Amino acid sequence: MDTDNKKLYTRKELADMCGVTKTTVLKHLNSMNIQPTIIEKGVFLYDETAKLSVFNRFKNTNNTGNDASNQTDKLTDNQLLMEIKTHYEKVLDDKDNDINYLKEKLDESQRLLDQQQQLQQQAIKELNELKSLEAPKESPPTNKSWWKRFTNK
Repeated sequence: MDTDNKKLYTRKELADMCGVTKTTVLKHLNSMNIQPTIIEKGVFLYDETAKLSVFNRFKNTNNTGNDASNQTDKLTDNQLLMEIKTHYEKVLDDKDNDINYLKEKLDESQRLLDQQQQLQQQAIKELNELKSLEAPKESPPTNKSWWKRFTNK
């Protein structure tokens, strides 16, 4: 199956290429911690790196022992190493980007928390100042009618 001009393989295809079972391929992929490139409609699809890893693991079971095969194996080993290196460099870059993003979010959260604490302290200070001010005492209301107040009687 081709996706983005890259050949992708199912576990069955990988097993058929190496002359082993799907379960054997699955166990190897799990032991190498190789994840599927994509999962399409429940089918796990693996890229060329996985193919090379599986081929490299099971090449000895089908090895004829001639020099041409050994040269191909060395070339395949180098390709596998380069692809694995490239894959893990990409994974590390992604992790570094994730870490930097999380650091930025943490810094922003810390800044907002500091700002909230300062505002809360200021509000408490202003509230205490308002409580400390005594309200002016008003004279108690009199029950005199307006005529008595007018004539002061």
